[in-house]
Amino acid sequence: MFRSKRRADTRNINRPTAIYELRCQHNKVYVGKTTNVRRRMQQHASGNGAKVTQKFKPVKYDVVDVVPGFLSSCAEQQHTKDCVSEHGYANVRGGRWVNSQTLQ
Repeated sequence: MFRSKRRADTRNINRPTAIYELRCQHNKVYVGKTTNVRRRMQQHASGNGAKVTQKFKPVKYDVVDVVPGFLSSCAEQQHTKDCVSEHGYANVRGGRWVNSQTLQ
């Protein structure tokens, strides 16, 4: 395993990572991932989270999956695709689709 000179730089790629779905105002949905759900929800609620949640205030969230960190990007993208199928591209952001400027 790679070790950096500074111990704080090493990351455990197997660390459990939560995939969450954040319901926002105007029926918008944001899908994200984090290793610390409480901290991340506080960031979204305070306006320091993703640009989407700055534009559309969070209403409620659900943790939809917990996966090892190295699988988290794939899991986030798959859940985002599922949400797009259910709610439409115009209402969902997350994974590779993060451009909040395209949301009206």
